[in-house]
Amino acid sequence: MEANVREKYSITTVGSQLATPNKQIHLTKIINQYISPRAATITFAPIAVALEVGIGQIARLKGVPHLREGDVPPQGGKPGWAAPPDPRMGPWLRLLKKIAHSHNLVPEFEITLEATHHGPVTSKPTMFIEIGSTEEYWERLDAAQVVALLVWEGLGLGGGASVGNWSSANDKRKVLLGIGGGHYAPRHMDIVLKDGVWVAHLLSGYSLPMEDPNQTKIDTNTKDIGGTWRESIKAAYEATKSAFPGGEILAHLDHKSFKSWQKNAITGFLGEQNIKIGKPNDFN
Repeated sequence: MEANVREKYSITTVGSQLATPNKQIHLTKIINQYISPRAATITFAPIAVALEVGIGQIARLKGVPHLREGDVPPQGGKPGWAAPPDPRMGPWLRLLKKIAHSHNLVPEFEITLEATHHGPVTSKPTMFIEIGSTEEYWERLDAAQVVALLVWEGLGLGGGASVGNWSSANDKRKVLLGIGGGHYAPRHMDIVLKDGVWVAHLLSGYSLPMEDPNQTKIDTNTKDIGGTWRESIKAAYEATKSAFPGGEILAHLDHKSFKSWQKNAITGFLGEQNIKIGKPNDFN
């Protein structure tokens, strides 16, 4: 069992969130040279500085698809790129919440996803399982034990079935691609926490920069709206397709986070790209 797991997975633990360019470049070289050739998926288990107290902001949401060529990503990655999301994200998020509840860490700790926002660059389906948010919480052994149990149970290391494997049996299952909202994506989270939901990239508002030359915001032609929001959506969608072969990818919009001209532009672009839009009930 253990040998089989080593061939299929690589669990990489790093001591802190890798924000500096030199660390990112070094880690990317290690991944490409030693890990990616053997691994089917990559899971990082770092500690991280967060805005709120939280355990397990699962940021398989790796990428900076909104940046232009020549921009320097502040937390690694490369401009215009999004990693293939790990299909286990949704199932592991729900398992993490269950384990955290059983260890009485909720509501002190919040179980949440983070939006797509950093590197390092990988070509394999990837996710992060992070303990936020300050040194006081990084040293909590009970929080570390919950993350360890998640990995143990999620990979089936105790002899049980592994959790969240995508296969041909999941053909035509719906996959949520989140568009809009804040960093912790609360409206997308409401759906992802339901049993059976598969989740891909979550593009927050800061990953969808939109520049409207018509300051009145009335009758603005979609083609006139600048910014890299189109490229961001396309990169996240293509990465999601590669990670969920056969799945039906549905864009879920956080409507309240957009102004009307922004929402009209995004829905129009999704239609042009033949990307379907899903409502909350579509993911049941």
